[in-house]
Amino acid sequence: MFGIKAVLIISLVINVFVNGYQDEGNLDGELEVLLKRLRERLEDEERGYELQDLFEKKSISARGELQAKLFELNKVNRLGKKFKIFDDDRSWSLSLEEFSEGIHDMGISASAEDIKAILTSLDVDGDGSLSLDEFYDAAKPVMSEARKTIIETVFKKADKNGDGVIDPADMKGVFNVRYNPDYKSGRKTEEQLFEAILNNYEPDVATRDGKVTLAEFTKYYSSMLTTYSDADFAAAIRSFWTV
Repeated sequence: MFGIKAVLIISLVINVFVNGYQDEGNLDGELEVLLKRLRERLEDEERGYELQDLFEKKSISARGELQAKLFELNKVNRLGKKFKIFDDDRSWSLSLEEFSEGIHDMGISASAEDIKAILTSLDVDGDGSLSLDEFYDAAKPVMSEARKTIIETVFKKADKNGDGVIDPADMKGVFNVRYNPDYKSGRKTEEQLFEAILNNYEPDVATRDGKVTLAEFTKYYSSMLTTYSDADFAAAIRSFWTV
């Protein structure tokens, strides 16, 4: 705000001096006009900030209410059913209209602007609609910075060659499959068993490439937010990846 006020003052002062004064003795009157105009400009600006702040708070509040209700549905495995109810055209994605109707049907009070802001914040791929995965993400609590740090630290250590992904080559020396029944019987190779582990981090067969990124790694562990404390979570993930 200080920078904007300074710009306004400078611009108005320059305007007075460029245009000059009609009467040298009327300097006080000119300055009074200047200050009045400045106050009006600043009041308009303050109202703009207040409206923006109010909109953001309402949008956050509506999203929090939606998240809480979806989280409760997720706990009883009814989130997928709710998605299907929202999805009137059975396209496996929710348009703004479908999402808006669904929110109101859930008893959430939100304006059209709030709902659009919520959908935009959840629409990761930016296609203007919500996929099933994006809908599920709406039910997940926000991950703490401490947990993000733990996940990133483990990922970097598990990524042995530092190429930004975890693949079967990185898992050698980390996981011992010699006692796995499938390995001992010859039904699966070491690499196949490693791939089976990595598939958990890439559940979508259509996009699976056997190379787990940090985003996929983080998304997988975000589902453990309500199951473990930060300390237990850190111990569990470090133990699994032996880091």
